[in-house]
Amino acid sequence: MMKNILIVEYTIYLFSFVDARFENPLLRERAAIWTGYAFLSIIQILYGYVVEYAKNRKVIRDLSITKYLWLILAVMGVQLLNNYTDVKEWIVMFVFLVVVFSTGCEFARYYGLKELLWINFLIPNIATLLNYMINKININENIAQMNLAAFFSSNYSLRTRFNLGFPNPNTTGSLAAGLVMIALPLLTFLKTRENSAIKKILIYIMMLFDFLILVESGSRTAVIAVAAGYLLYVFFVFINNPRWFSKKMRQTLLYLMCSFSCAGMFLIANKFMTVYLDSGRNQAYQILTYLKGIRVFIGLGILNPGAVDKLVIDGQPLSGHLDNYYVYLLMTIGIVGLVLFFAFFGKLFQKIRRRTDDSMTAAVLSCFAFNLLYGFGETSVLYHQFPTSLIMFTMFLCVAMGENPNRT
Repeated sequence: MMKNILIVEYTIYLFSFVDARFENPLLRERAAIWTGYAFLSIIQILYGYVVEYAKNRKVIRDLSITKYLWLILAVMGVQLLNNYTDVKEWIVMFVFLVVVFSTGCEFARYYGLKELLWINFLIPNIATLLNYMINKININENIAQMNLAAFFSSNYSLRTRFNLGFPNPNTTGSLAAGLVMIALPLLTFLKTRENSAIKKILIYIMMLFDFLILVESGSRTAVIAVAAGYLLYVFFVFINNPRWFSKKMRQTLLYLMCSFSCAGMFLIANKFMTVYLDSGRNQAYQILTYLKGIRVFIGLGILNPGAVDKLVIDGQPLSGHLDNYYVYLLMTIGIVGLVLFFAFFGKLFQKIRRRTDDSMTAAVLSCFAFNLLYGFGETSVLYHQFPTSLIMFTMFLCVAMGENPNRT
């Protein structure tokens, strides 16, 4: 019963979350939905603690990941004393983090990975289709106008932007890319559990739809992140073949790949942002010159990445947008916050590898890599502006906190 209630609540919440990003939203009032879901999720978590304690005289198993929530929220709480903290933005971020963690924890408790994957894949697609139909957006005409030469041109200003129903093409690219990626673990889950041909065909059709929207959005950062995610998936599948590689060899290759990938991502992202894009995003690095003394450790305060130009520090206005999630973290919550978030990412990576079989590990970690890489080009990872963060991290937490893919 509680699992069904959770499914309904989260479905409504995710629909409203995606709908809020449309140029002409289908729902006019969403604050009550978001606030209500956050409140109910906390109540359900507390209810679960009470039930678990009553049955086993102990709290819910494995709190090693949820402890990061409290540490992250504590660091954010310190920001309330910072002169530059946007309290409204702080509240939104605070509630969003609680919702992400509580949702992942709840679905893990009820072994609801299957339901979570279907909701995260279907609801955004349904919302997008409804938006296109109600607002009479001509998808065929938009696709016919796609100019791949312009898309891959070195001139950033030539990227294609059409009427997609979203106010920002990067929002479109983020959501579409996330849907293309999350299809991987969903298809893997179906293969190991149901192997339904009809459901697979439905997923492939929606993946094609999402990919066309992704290309049409002109978000090359999203396209590159998706390509990297799928290449990583192929790599995982390749090294997990026991006929070719022993367990020790797989571990060695994995660690080497991670080391080279981290170095490569840093170099490529820096080149991509400061030279290739040439669109002002390199100013995000210039902003770091304001982080001096104690500010390097505690940051400037929680603020809206799109409102950086409204800040005046030492009599000098800031300019540009923080279209790099890690620069945003460093600027807002400092080195302490940045280290804490990366510790959280590391713990997630570790738990995901331990809790899934080889095929599911490959699919989930490919999504994990996609999301982290995408953070180099957008302020997206665990940030409320993009539904992709909600979709991805609820799945990561559900898997990491104990979902057993082989359980019926």
